[in-house]
Amino acid sequence: MALWRATASYGELRLATESYGQLRSTKLHKAIAILELCYIEIR
Repeated sequence: MALWRATASYGELRLATESYGQLRSTKLHKAIAILELCYIEIR
């Protein structure tokens, strides 16, 4: 039972890490897109 619980928590942790990585990358892409738009507006 404890092994199953540890495996489940490891799976949840990995899922959370993957979703956090995706969230961070999408935020980064959005920030870059906003910077590019501002750069185009200034020029």
